[in-house]
Amino acid sequence: MMRLFNSKNMSIYLYNKDDKVFICNGANGLDNKKLTEIFDSSYFIKFMRDTEQILIHKDLSEKFRDFKSQDFQEIFEVFKNLDAEIILPLISSELVGFISIGRKRNNTKYTSNDMLMYRYLMIVAAIKVHGLLLKEESEIDPLTNSYNRRSFNTWMNRLLLLSKKEIKPLVLISIDLDFFKKINDNFGHAHGDLVLQEFVIATKTYLKANDMIFRMGGEEFIIILVGANKEGAEKFRKHLLEAIKHNATITTLTLSMGLVEFLPDTDSTSRTQNLHCIQRVLLKAGDNATYRAKSEGRNRMCYEGYLEIKKLVIIMQFIAKLLQRILIILRDLAHTL
Repeated sequence: MMRLFNSKNMSIYLYNKDDKVFICNGANGLDNKKLTEIFDSSYFIKFMRDTEQILIHKDLSEKFRDFKSQDFQEIFEVFKNLDAEIILPLISSELVGFISIGRKRNNTKYTSNDMLMYRYLMIVAAIKVHGLLLKEESEIDPLTNSYNRRSFNTWMNRLLLLSKKEIKPLVLISIDLDFFKKINDNFGHAHGDLVLQEFVIATKTYLKANDMIFRMGGEEFIIILVGANKEGAEKFRKHLLEAIKHNATITTLTLSMGLVEFLPDTDSTSRTQNLHCIQRVLLKAGDNATYRAKSEGRNRMCYEGYLEIKKLVIIMQFIAKLLQRILIILRDLAHTL
């Protein structure tokens, strides 16, 4: 992108609705220390929303050079921090972000053709970003801000592919919040909602970059730990329980957990394993382990062995191939009749 526009630097900021801030999602040629969050309430953001136009440093300097107010100084401070010559607001139905572009490498001025290209970029980027934000919202549980059941299959396939590609283990932890119905009955649904939210916040504290948490429904959650094994999952559980203990809202909360470990094989046949089949087996194994934890008295984590899971995957693959062959035979018979 920088080469296309022959600029010395670029950055893109996107809006985070939860925190009401604009956060840098990518930058080139800039000092990361200066790429701070910009609050939704700032005058710079208000000015972009009001003008809905490309902001050019030179034009603004000439237009507002006699204005000494704090508000206008804030606008120029943003330009300075981003070392920006031009800022493109990304507006679809609302302001979803902005792109900052620095001076040209050869220090020449931006032409009318450049500005025409930027206007096109502004429209296309705004539509694209808005679409991505809408897609992300459709995958997020609005109460807990964790991923929802609808997105589980898609993300699970991606994480399994990542696990197999990098030949790293993957852990699935199925979780039920113990006696959650009693929490709702005794303290009301508003408090129950707060418990769910605080539980997810506590969980996210110990999730790494590729780890994910899904709310599967009610008080049922699934956590995926990429690159972790059984010991890593035990350590994660220990940290999570400690965080719960020190949270006044959920300090008495206990969890029934089912741990399933996926170990990707390195042989050529395993690389062709049906991801959907593996996903179903892991999910079922997690449910079984959680059910065992509940039946054994709750407030514990039960383990489902990988060898049993691998056998199930092989059996399910065999059944799938057998059914496929039967369908082919039936189709051929239908043609002969």
